[in-house]
Formats: sequence, C-alpha cells, structure tokens
Amino acid sequence: MASPQPTASRLGPAIAEESNSLGIGSTVTIRLMVIAAFFGGLGGWATVSTLESAAIAPGVVSAASNRKTVQHLEGGIIGEILVRDGDEVTAGQVLFRLDDTQPRATLDLMSGRRRPRDQTHCRARQPR
Repeated sequence: MASPQPTASRLGPAIAEESNSLGIGSTVTIRLMVIAAFFGGLGGWATVSTLESAAIAPGVVSAASNRKTVQHLEGGIIGEILVRDGDEVTAGQVLFRLDDTQPRATLDLMSGRRRPRDQTHCRARQPR
C-alpha cells in the first residue's frame, strides 16, 4: 500500500515550530535594537561634533502671567484706548472707553416703548 499523502493537519505542528523560531519576540528584539542603534548613533554624533556657527538674536524674556486679557462681559466697540503696550497699570485704572452709540440707541428704543405704556396708565388713573 502506498503511504498516505501529507495533509495540512499533519504539517500543522511543524509549521508552528518554524514560525516560533523567528516569532514575535525576536521581531520586537530586532526593532528595539534598530531604535537603540539609531538613538545611540545620534547621541554619539551629538557629543563629538562641534558647532561651527550659531544664530544670535536679541530678545526679552518675560513671564506669561504679566499679560492679562481684558474682555467686556457684554461686548461692545472700543471708542478710545488710554494705555499703550508696555505701560504699567494699577488696579482700578481706566484702560479704555467703550463707544456708547449702541447702548444709547438701545436705551432710546426702550424708552420709546415705555412712554406710550406710561401714558396709558396715567390716563386710566385720572378721574373723569
């Protein structure tokens, strides 16, 4: 009788053993070695090389907390700025004035709506 042909189920353990010899652990190890060689080479180059030139520029260092954002709660249009960049200010000092055109127009509109109602109320209270 002829020997049976090898099937995939019979080859399964042999294939599994070959794939484990170069498995996930060795792949990770190789990748880590490449990364270590890259950074090791970069660090070695940085320690032995010298700088031929550098860019020099004047500058002022200031803490970020020195600048404060000023914002009106209801918004509006700034009519006049009373301070300049770099000025030192004190607590309570007026920094800018808002343009009063829009609030004044709103006040006039509301006052105009109120007058007829007040006149009607006064007429109702007058004795006849």
